Amino acid sequence: MNLKPLKTGKRWGQQAKPFSIILSNQRGRISLSLLFLFSLVAFYAVILFAPGLLMPHVGKFLNNSQQSTHADAIVVLLGASTPDRVLDAYTLFKNGGAPKIVFGSGFEDQELSSNQPQGFLWPKPSTHYILGFESLGVPEENIEIVDTSWAYDTSSELEAIGKYGRSQGWKEVNLVTSITHTKRVSLIWKRLNPDIVGVTVASDAPGYDKWWKHGKWKRRVGYEYAALVKESWAQLMHSLGKMIGNN
Repeated sequence: MNLKPLKTGKRWGQQAKPFSIILSNQRGRISLSLLFLFSLVAFYAVILFAPGLLMPHVGKFLNNSQQSTHADAIVVLLGASTPDRVLDAYTLFKNGGAPKIVFGSGFEDQELSSNQPQGFLWPKPSTHYILGFESLGVPEENIEIVDTSWAYDTSSELEAIGKYGRSQGWKEVNLVTSITHTKRVSLIWKRLNPDIVGVTVASDAPGYDKWWKHGKWKRRVGYEYAALVKESWAQLMHSLGKMIGNN
């Protein structure tokens, strides 16, 4: 029996799939929560009982940093608490990696904004990126800021940037992020923007080779594995949706 896409109200550019029912089903949400819980328990069990044997491989799995290429743009992911991403992007730009540096404006919570006192000022997530690139001498015309005020996570951020890239005719981009973030960014980009080649780039991070000995790295690695479970679920739903849509 052939299944036809549901005709429901969707944002432009998205097709409604029968499998969207699963995502809104209570049982589906419970299953996803259990997957998150299981991944965290398994992760910390390995840390406790076999740190020296398995931990290096656990860290290497998240590292999907690749050799940068000459591309249409250098995309810098938001969310960095240190200047590493800005410095890496600047090095690529200075070496001719791309003519443009692109990043999002950052998520803006409208509910919080409505409760703020009149005249209250608070910098956007992209503000320190702008200051960093300007201080390094990157010309203003070589910096492009994409509106990501609605993008609340990495997936929606890359979705917004991918749409902008298609409007500019991008064929290939360098995706600059943190070393633990490269695996997930690569997966998300391929799922959302398969028509644009994305090369994930990150510099070596001091202490990451012994990440299980540092609280900062343990927190980041643990978070990324839990987030990878979420992305694996999204990949599965995407693949099943395509299969049903093609029938």
